[in-house]
Amino acid sequence: MTDAQLEGLLDTYVEGSEVESDQDSKTSWETEEEWIIFGIENLYENRNPSSLEKSDDKRERKWFRKGRRQGWASNFSFTLKRVIKSPWKTFNEWREHGVQNGYEERNPQSLVKSKDKDERSWYHRGSNNEWLSKFNFILKRESIPWGNLEEWVDHGLDEGFSDKSPVEIENSQDSTQRSWYRMGCRKKWLNNFSFKKKKKTLFSDYSEWRKHGLDSGYRSRNPTSLERSEDKIERSWYDKGIREGWIKKFKMDRVKKNSNLSFNNLEEWKEYGIEQGYDNRTVSSVAHSKKASERSWYRKGETSEWTGEFDFVRNIAKNGTWKNLDYVLKYAVSLIRDNEWDNLPGGSKLTKLGYSSFAGAVQKYHGGFPTFRERLEGYMEQFRESGGNQLGSLLDDYVGGDEK
Repeated sequence: MTDAQLEGLLDTYVEGSEVESDQDSKTSWETEEEWIIFGIENLYENRNPSSLEKSDDKRERKWFRKGRRQGWASNFSFTLKRVIKSPWKTFNEWREHGVQNGYEERNPQSLVKSKDKDERSWYHRGSNNEWLSKFNFILKRESIPWGNLEEWVDHGLDEGFSDKSPVEIENSQDSTQRSWYRMGCRKKWLNNFSFKKKKKTLFSDYSEWRKHGLDSGYRSRNPTSLERSEDKIERSWYDKGIREGWIKKFKMDRVKKNSNLSFNNLEEWKEYGIEQGYDNRTVSSVAHSKKASERSWYRKGETSEWTGEFDFVRNIAKNGTWKNLDYVLKYAVSLIRDNEWDNLPGGSKLTKLGYSSFAGAVQKYHGGFPTFRERLEGYMEQFRESGGNQLGSLLDDYVGGDEK
């Protein structure tokens, strides 16, 4: 006895042990056509064969077994059970897929009813895991704007997207801008829009960088002057050279320690001194400066006998002392006159201008600047009352006190 015959006997035994109802007696399905029609009418097409074979409903079991015995089951379109592994295991993976494919701009119903199996699968995965409420469907139930290329381009121009790069719009915090860009991607319209072109990088290679440096005269510049320049291109050129290591190959003028600066004549020497603010300094402060460049400049003037032609701030009288109030008051009047100040500046400003000794004396010996200003005002007032010429004469005596 074959397996098929044995299976048939068992089915007959099982069916025979069951009490048939009037309805069962009418479902003998004598032909394959009757059997198929019955299956379709009862929506067995949407069922898995296993669910019919193991059903609690006697009719379903009987129908399936009849079809299997007769060989009709292979001709019936069952829904076969398949184990489908979802590509989106986590919410973040699921959300990222939705964003990348522009589902933010879609109506949720358009995904449910989509002809694209992947879109339907994505939606159902979100629905089963209750992720849909966390996904930002921008358009929701509204109709999608920019229905054609012309509307899409017009919107971009109206919003000034032609002045932005594609990356700026794609990563914009404005959801409408991102929506506009993604639609352009899906519809392949991006090539029809004139975005802002990426600027060419300055100094793309060493040859270009070096040529710019030579053409701009950077060989005669001090590196620090380029690094701190107010000119953006100069700073950019210098920074690029540092990053790429090119600056080491580019010979630039540097002030060497303990060496005389090169000045061809008195005018060049004086001009440099004025640019450095030495005309607001005393001879001693420059000649004995801690900076080698300042001492070098002074020595050049001294050896060339130019120092007498430069207007330094006059040294204090030989017998003067910072502890002497009368002397310090005269010194303050001299500063105000020479610098054309309305009032005596504070200590920090005076220090920056090179008058640190005077500022220190006021703070240390003469009660600080508020008190000293009151004394200075009274000091100047007594000379105003007695006549301006007397004050001028006094200052002349003070300034000339150190001259031979």
